Amino acid sequence: MRILILAASALLAGCAVQAGEGAQSTPSLQANGKIFESPHTGMKFVRIEGGSFTMGTPADEEFREADETQHQVLISQPFYLGTYEVTRKEWKAVMGSQPWKGMALAPEGDQMPANYVNWEDAQAFVNRLNRLEGTDAYRLPTEAEWEYAARAGSTGPFPGDPFALGWFADNSGRTRVDAMALWDDDHEVRLRRILANGALYHSVGGADPNPWGLHDMHGNVWEWVHDWHGSYPVGPVTDPTGPASGTRRSVRGGSWSLPFHYGRSGSRDQDPPEHLAPALGFRIARDVE
Repeated sequence: MRILILAASALLAGCAVQAGEGAQSTPSLQANGKIFESPHTGMKFVRIEGGSFTMGTPADEEFREADETQHQVLISQPFYLGTYEVTRKEWKAVMGSQPWKGMALAPEGDQMPANYVNWEDAQAFVNRLNRLEGTDAYRLPTEAEWEYAARAGSTGPFPGDPFALGWFADNSGRTRVDAMALWDDDHEVRLRRILANGALYHSVGGADPNPWGLHDMHGNVWEWVHDWHGSYPVGPVTDPTGPASGTRRSVRGGSWSLPFHYGRSGSRDQDPPEHLAPALGFRIARDVE
């Protein structure tokens, strides 16, 4: 994961203001809001109508990374996106396994996000769920779909108060802390400091939903998306699906183990598709049939 050693005060101060500014040509939750429920697992999906938005991060936004170049994106078709990250209960119902069992940092709980799953595992879940329900509609969301849904019509770093929307190293433990004050370039050192406060992921849905009714889009666990990680296009694009090949897949949303600014709507990270971690999970999308 990328390392940043910067002050977080300016970003946090601007979140509440920026979240409500500059709504783009995207529908409100009232225009979305239609729920699809998986007949096999009971998983709920929010219908997201198509629209255009500016993907990426303004050049002057604090904590912006070089790979967050702004560009216009059109999502031409509606799609469904999981209301929550895939849970352990849902994983067991589809896959019949428990990849987190016996792992460190894996407390019990059916509503915990299904973690310690790599990109191939997430894809296997999608494929099996499609077979179980006799469809090919389930899939991982594209990176563009994920950010479009996370922004929910907003243009700032978060579509609301980040600490109401998700769990980060700052607020996932026993007490609220400044996670950047605990930061260290040595991964083991900083993880030890964060864990000393009891920081860990939470059951899905424990934080507030975003304006489109989606929970945990910011924080809790990083979420695998469909795309290979690569540079963004410069000009406008329609329904982008990322590079044709690569060595790492994009992950989005930040996690319980990192400072809150990693969970910005425009923040990106990347991992090898075979990587497993307690801070890695996923949510799935579904085509509108």
